[in-house]
Amino acid sequence: KDDALQEDNRCDYINVSKLIAVAIEVISSPRQGIASALNYGLEHCRADLVARMDADDVCAKNRLVSQMRFMLVNSSFAVVGSSAVLFSDDCKPDILPYSIGTGTSCRNKSTNSGNNTMRCSLSLSDPGFMAWTMFFSCSIPHPCVVFRKREISNIGGYRECINHCEDYDLWLRVTQWE
Repeated sequence: KDDALQEDNRCDYINVSKLIAVAIEVISSPRQGIASALNYGLEHCRADLVARMDADDVCAKNRLVSQMRFMLVNSSFAVVGSSAVLFSDDCKPDILPYSIGTGTSCRNKSTNSGNNTMRCSLSLSDPGFMAWTMFFSCSIPHPCVVFRKREISNIGGYRECINHCEDYDLWLRVTQWE
């Protein structure tokens, strides 16, 4: 069964790879601030689908392939996300994918203590419920989404006057779409 699943995943990866050109180019923004740098990156991005991940972010092995495939098949969607596990800075999982849910933990390598998981987010498929959760906190971590560049550009991209919560502001505006 595992061999068949791995073969399916390999075929999915090959099929998605044929449809999208994955090219990573490192550019430096001449602007100050994270929102300005993100907008600069979007201006120079040649792809329609964007996955933002910072240098310290990690993701499950097939997440990007699954999300790209979803976006290619579902052209009416502007953003797709997944659940996420947020962990403390001194604890990075060694192997992904890892189990999400009860018992999710990782070990602090320096103290060998367990359970440094800070929070597990839910994968929400109801847009109304997602909008409701945004009243309490930013429930859409950036490293678990793929979005359409033109849709984010159409709402003005990242607001450069917002400091330290540019993602929260962006997702609040996205959840207001009809």
